[in-house]
Amino acid sequence: MTRILIIEDDLTIANFLQTALSRAGYEGTVVRHGSKAVQIADSLQPDLITLDLMLPGLDGIEICKLFRKDPLTAGTPVVMVTAKADDVDRAIGLAAGATDYLTKPFKIRELIKRIEELLHGKRLGIYDE
Repeated sequence: MTRILIIEDDLTIANFLQTALSRAGYEGTVVRHGSKAVQIADSLQPDLITLDLMLPGLDGIEICKLFRKDPLTAGTPVVMVTAKADDVDRAIGLAAGATDYLTKPFKIRELIKRIEELLHGKRLGIYDE
């Protein structure tokens, strides 16, 4: 089964993502604290990561940079899912190594479609809701 690591501190959003991804046929694992994200990713070796930017312990930008430096996660697609919708925030997220960037609120069908595309080796653009 395809493993997706969900790094999200908001429990409601994390549970929603985990449930929606499960219904779409993915195995979702939630991490709610930034400082644990890299360790869990290394042990889980997910096929894809969704990553919030504003997290306790370590923010999403720093986590993404660490993922890109880590041989175990360097090639793993990372979809930033965040409330930060400014163009500057998007540019910073992509420069940090994000594969895609989706702003909250988002439609779950769009996120799942992006995940499917990324898992099949396609790089998507950046879209607003």
